[in-house]
Amino acid sequence: MKSQSFRLFAAAFVLGLSLVFASAASVKAQDKISFDIPFEFHIGKDKLAAGRYQFTKIGEKSFSLRNAETGNSRIVVFTAPTGKKGEVSAESIVFNRYGKTYFLNSLYDLRGNFGRQILETGYEKKIRRGTSENDSQLAEKKKMPEQVSVNSNRR
Repeated sequence: MKSQSFRLFAAAFVLGLSLVFASAASVKAQDKISFDIPFEFHIGKDKLAAGRYQFTKIGEKSFSLRNAETGNSRIVVFTAPTGKKGEVSAESIVFNRYGKTYFLNSLYDLRGNFGRQILETGYEKKIRRGTSENDSQLAEKKKMPEQVSVNSNRR
């Protein structure tokens, strides 16, 4: 009798653990958002090529950004909340555009119903003001950037 109860308890315990791990794996898979970005863009001073990118949530404010073609990745921290719950209509990333120069600005996620923004870097400020030696012509005398949105290619 004790042996049979122990086996039943062990089977229920193993089943429970497998459900927990399966659930965690499914949640982890949902924390990935892919985008096809048709232009070069900057994160700070770093310029990234156009292509397919995947954001994977690794913390409350931090994501791993991975180039699907090259496998190169980096950590991106979205420090400031932006938008309100229910305001987001599509999973998307937003870029600030100055002439032909794009800067990653924010990420909107429907599943978490949030938007988070990267703080403007010194390099972006130089471009916005038109004071960068190499890129001043790209600012095209604009003080405020045009915002360009790219929607997720989630199917």
